[in-house]
Amino acid sequence: MSDEYHQLGETVSLDKLSYKLAIAFIKAVKKHRFARFRRAFKENESEGVEFECKPETVQFPVEDIQKSERLCAIFGQSDFVVPKVLALRKNFPRNLLHVNLTEDNVPISLCLFENYEEDRLILTPERLVQKIFEWLRRAALGELHLQDQPLEPFLLNPLVVIVGNEVVV
Repeated sequence: MSDEYHQLGETVSLDKLSYKLAIAFIKAVKKHRFARFRRAFKENESEGVEFECKPETVQFPVEDIQKSERLCAIFGQSDFVVPKVLALRKNFPRNLLHVNLTEDNVPISLCLFENYEEDRLILTPERLVQKIFEWLRRAALGELHLQDQPLEPFLLNPLVVIVGNEVVV
């Protein structure tokens, strides 16, 4: 059975892109020896880049990270907008650590930044490509969460508290 993929946005030619980050990311993907540019697209106020990568994996990965993964990076107009990186394979594992909360029918969103306000100061398109490859490698090994890393909040609502086995609002 072949994999099915999410299709986002409307495909556009490269000359229709205007966001510097999207254009620079395409160049970084094209330069990387284990990545392949597939297409550019626009969706709402964002510009996206769909690409395939062949991450470093092990023979028997802990998580279902395949030898070739199709992803996309979605950029806003400025570097203050956090780039979103989505796994486009419809059966990409949903139970991984360090993914952003998404609904079941939308692509998995990789959590690449612990503190984007700081990361954006040194983030280049080449570093973003490397972060993606590193995330996939660590996911395959079951090592997305580092030993010295604090746990993420369980709930998104800071007004909700769990005491014992009760939820207190």
